Amino acid sequence: MLSAESLAYVMNVTSSREMEQPVTPVAPVVEVTGGSSGRFALRVIQLGAIAVVLAVSTRKTFELDRFLAPKEMALHVTAVLAGLAALPLIRRVASVRVDLLLTVYLAISAVSAAAATNRWAAIRALAVTASALVLFWAGRGLRKAGLERPLVAGLAFAVVLAAATSLLQAYGVRTELFSINRSPGGTLGNRNFVGHIAAFGLPLVLFAAVRAQSLARHLAGAIGVAIVAAALVLTRSRAAWLAAAGAIAIFLTAVLIAPYLRRDRR
Repeated sequence: MLSAESLAYVMNVTSSREMEQPVTPVAPVVEVTGGSSGRFALRVIQLGAIAVVLAVSTRKTFELDRFLAPKEMALHVTAVLAGLAALPLIRRVASVRVDLLLTVYLAISAVSAAAATNRWAAIRALAVTASALVLFWAGRGLRKAGLERPLVAGLAFAVVLAAATSLLQAYGVRTELFSINRSPGGTLGNRNFVGHIAAFGLPLVLFAAVRAQSLARHLAGAIGVAIVAAALVLTRSRAAWLAAAGAIAIFLTAVLIAPYLRRDRR
C-alpha cells in the first residue's frame, strides 16, 4: 500500500500535468426548449416581419397612410399571435430593470394619449408602442428557448427585402406599390423610412452573416449586407447615415473588447 507521503506526491504530479495540458474551448450547448408554441411564435414573427415590409394599399386617397396603416395592422396581428404563443416562454424570463423602465414608459404613454388633443393619432402611436414591447418580450423568450438564430435570420431577411424594394425603385422599376413622392422608398413609401430600417438593420444583417454556419449562408449574408448598405447610401438620409455610423462603431467596438469574440479565430 502507498504511504501518505507517496500518495500526496502522486496527486501533486497528476494535478500539475493536468494543468499543463491545453484546455480546448467547448462551444456552449444551447438546448431548444421552446416546444410547438415557441416554434409557432418564431414563424409568426418571421412571417410578420416580411408582412410589415410588403403590406401596402393601392388606394391613393391618403398617400402616406396607404403604407403606414397596412403595416401597423400587420404589426398588431403579429404581436397578438406571437405574444400569446410565446407567453409561457416570456414567463420563464426573469424581469430586469429594463422591463420596469419599458412598463413605466408604456404607462406614461397611455396617460399622454388619454390627455392628447387628437386622441385617435395618440392611441394609434400607443398601439404601435405596445405591440413593439410585446414583440420585444416574445423575442427575448425565444432567445431563452434557444431559437435566437432563426429569429435573427428572419428579421435580417426582412431588412434586406425592404432595402431590395428601395433599390428596385431606384433603378427604374415602377409599380403601384411604390410612391414617387419620396423615392426610392420602395414598399415603405418614403426614402427616409428605408434609410432608418437600413441603419438599425445593417448591424443585424452583418451579425447574421458573421454567425453563418455554412459558406452558402455566409455568402448570402454578405450579399444582404451589400444590398442594405447600397440602399442606405441611395436614400440620402443624413440621419440614417449618422445612426448607421454609430451602430457600426458600437458593433466593431463590441467585437474588439469582448474576450470570447477575440478568441474566436473565425
